[in-house]
Amino acid sequence: ITGDYCFNDLTVSSKGDVYLTESLTNRIFILPARSDSIRAFAQPEGHTFLNGITLSPNEKTLFVSSTESLLTLNIESGKISPLPYLPAISPQPVDGLTFYQNSLIGHQSNKVSRFYLNEAMDAILHHKTIDSIGLDGSTTGELGINGWYYYIGNSQLTSGIDYGKMEIMPWDSL
Repeated sequence: ITGDYCFNDLTVSSKGDVYLTESLTNRIFILPARSDSIRAFAQPEGHTFLNGITLSPNEKTLFVSSTESLLTLNIESGKISPLPYLPAISPQPVDGLTFYQNSLIGHQSNKVSRFYLNEAMDAILHHKTIDSIGLDGSTTGELGINGWYYYIGNSQLTSGIDYGKMEIMPWDSL
């Protein structure tokens, strides 16, 4: 592939296929297992800044976050749908995304939330804040083999960068 890209997040299937979100052109890419060529896989219309991505346990569905909402992508058909939710739930924008026991764990700026899905995994039923104490900026996490969720709680993506100069702040201010 050629051009300017901003690959953001990824998930790997049990076969070794790597799915990546790309935030500038709002596309999902795939690097198939045992391949050295990455290719565009999907482009959700009307959804910007694709970010967190994770697979369902049966690996038939990708869950993808965008600025506007969380999305489901049927890997076989390519069908992309917003994940419906009640107005009291705010699943956007979400940074890192992990599937865990019929729920999605997502990072939302200064909190980590768990979004509980219905049995069909095509709607959010309710949510719970997992952590919101002392967090600085959206990050990502990963589920460990022991069932614990490990994540970056103080990335300083917001406070550690001088966006006017596009530089990391001096060490003594981090």
